[in-house]
Order: sequence, then C-alpha cells, then structure tokens
Amino acid sequence: MKHLNKLVFGSLLCASVSFGQVLVAPADAVQQEALGNLTQAAGDSDILLFNAGYNNGDDLLGTIVAQVYVFDAKDEQLIACCSCPLTPDAAATISGKTSLIANPLTPAIPDSVTVKLIATKGGFAYTDQTLPGAPGFSQGLRADRTTTHVTANYPAIAPFVTESPFKLVTIAKTEYAKIILFCQNIHANGSGFGICGGCRGGASNYAPTH
Repeated sequence: MKHLNKLVFGSLLCASVSFGQVLVAPADAVQQEALGNLTQAAGDSDILLFNAGYNNGDDLLGTIVAQVYVFDAKDEQLIACCSCPLTPDAAATISGKTSLIANPLTPAIPDSVTVKLIATKGGFAYTDQTLPGAPGFSQGLRADRTTTHVTANYPAIAPFVTESPFKLVTIAKTEYAKIILFCQNIHANGSGFGICGGCRGGASNYAPTH
C-alpha cells in the first residue's frame, strides 16, 4: 500500500497544475491534531465535535459534515476515513480506539495518529468523504481533543487526561487531492478495511477499559 500510494501520488503531482497552491476554504474548514497512547490499556483519546451554527445555506437544517481523515503519525499513511454530520449546536464524540483505529487499512495498529478534519456543507445526504469538497466547504466546525497520558511516560504519576483544541491549518490543493484519492481507493479496494467508525451523538466520555 505504501508503494502504491507513492505511485498514485507521483502521478497526481505530474497531472496537477495547482501544485503548491493553497485550497480556498473558510479559515476554520480545515483542522488537524495528533492523538497518542492509543494502544495503551488505560484511557482513550477522544475528539469532541460541535456545529457552531454558521452554515444556513445548502441544508435547511444548517447541517455541516466533518470529513475525517486518519493518518498513522509515524509513516504518514492514510489508514482510515469516515464522516460525521452535525446539526447546529449538536455535539458528537469520536473515540480514538473504538472508531479511528478500530478498522485500519493496514494490518498494524498505530499507537498514534494525526487526524485531519475538513468541514463541508450539506445534510445527511452529503456524508461522502471521497467527494472533493461537495457541496462546498463550510464554517462553523469546532473540535477538541482529549488524550490520556500514561505512567510509562510520566513515572510515579497516575494516568491523567488533558484537552486541547484542534489547530486551524491550511492545506495545499495537491495534498487535499491526494487524501481524497486515497480515500476513494480505500472505499473501492479496501475490502471494508479503512472505514473508521464515525461518531456517536453527544459529548460522550469513554470508559478507561476501551
């Protein structure tokens, strides 16, 4: 898969005329953060999402969709993708263990991942994360990440949890095209692997045994 990704990306770069150009999207449409300690017995790393209510265009309910792309933090491979529709003022939670790494494309389960969130407009009919920006990018997505820090990294200290907001980032058009293409490959050729479990409604907390 790693060599296939390089070949596909190489072809994509040769064909692209927008190399180095930044994707035009609202300032908060693209967000990213890292989640760690996912293979430790204690705790979890969760993502809390909510819709601030900006989008009132394509969907009468004001729904936006958080398109979720999960990368192995060590080798940069896209290992999973999925989506999470959010109505205004609704919250949803994504578990690092039971959603993001529960069904990866690759056999190895990563200890840490980086997660890229891209907010698109539309309702529940527009949850396909393989479509590039359809039906358009949206403002209003807010995301926080909680991580359990384990005693292996902090001797003599019991596991503890910290929380931080996702960082607003920019993304090159070629990078965005690459992850869309790889997600399409996951759906077409992954035999069901590489589709993360999506989100569950509410600001949920996950038990330490997850």
